[in-house]
Amino acid sequence: MLRFTIDAGKFRKMLEKASTCISKKPPMPNLARILVQVDENGTVKALGTDMEHTIEVRSGDAKNTYSGTAGIAIDDLKVISKMTGDVTMEDSSTEKEGWLSLKCGSRIVSIPKYECGESIGLPCMETEDLILTLNESWLLKTLTDLLPFTSGNDHIKAYEAFHFDMLNKRVDAFAGAVLGTRALDSQCVEQAAADGTGNILLHRKCVPVFKKVLCWDSDKEVKIFQNKGFVHVEGRDFTYTLRRIDGEFPQINKVFKNACEYYFLPKRADILESIKFAAGFSKERKLPLVIHSSREELYLYRSSGGYEILDRIETKRMKMKESLFIAFNPDYLIEAFKVVDKDEPVCRGVDEKDVLYIDGEEYHFVICPVCIDSDLKGRMLEQIDRAK
Repeated sequence: MLRFTIDAGKFRKMLEKASTCISKKPPMPNLARILVQVDENGTVKALGTDMEHTIEVRSGDAKNTYSGTAGIAIDDLKVISKMTGDVTMEDSSTEKEGWLSLKCGSRIVSIPKYECGESIGLPCMETEDLILTLNESWLLKTLTDLLPFTSGNDHIKAYEAFHFDMLNKRVDAFAGAVLGTRALDSQCVEQAAADGTGNILLHRKCVPVFKKVLCWDSDKEVKIFQNKGFVHVEGRDFTYTLRRIDGEFPQINKVFKNACEYYFLPKRADILESIKFAAGFSKERKLPLVIHSSREELYLYRSSGGYEILDRIETKRMKMKESLFIAFNPDYLIEAFKVVDKDEPVCRGVDEKDVLYIDGEEYHFVICPVCIDSDLKGRMLEQIDRAK
């Protein structure tokens, strides 16, 4: 019969972490519940799942433990959230009804106890291989930074995932018109198959989970395993599993080139501020932001909603023909310059039809251009003439 005493704040956080894997619209009642368990060693565990990914959170801080399991409805978490100090959870079921008693000080609250069934639990991870050992804060920052570069509404799940490329030692995120990567050189690649079979695809749904269970300032290790059916992430006090994605990540290696027919090295903070300002005049993503050089000076231009915005950007070095007008979706530029890890990143490319490369130290981005007409180019030149 399940029983344990634990700090209410710690228990609440455990349940909140476990709830990150529960769907807002679960297909069956069992999946709207958190499984609470006390094992034979007195460790308290909270588990949530939607059958595609599962999180088990553990705590060894409980006392007066007795092993057992119970299901808690996600809606009943609000009861625990109002408790402070030590709380004791105990199975008080009768022959006819299942109940859990929550004792906090002089108050006792009873909530329904549910059976979750044998199907609710961590999947079998036998014959798995250790693929990566990562720093906890590094993993959290990398996935958070690259999330905008994954596809959020693609029918191909591989496009919705982070691609851990073991052979080339990098993490990739691809959304069709934009690509973001971060080098894995500072982390430990345990296995790298030449045919790419050891590569890992982590669906973007893992990010809200990791934001709860990982710490921004922690240097503890996180180990990532994989077998034929699942990816398994093991942390200091949690186990996270994700169903392995069928299909292959796009072949992006041919995208990376040493192209440098034009280049400029802007100050990251300055160009980011300029792009944000220009983009803020319209939410219409189809309206491009144009980059052009005139008399050895670099300009950004956007025409939107009756406004024309022209900004001169200081660059450390620049090489660009005055006949060149390159245009991009400003949203992609904002996300890239927010993340790139260099005060003066190298921006380079071939021509207005080819991609723009934004190179930092570990982070690199590739952004596809958009087409602009001669009328837009003419208006930009008029603005430049007025500015001079």
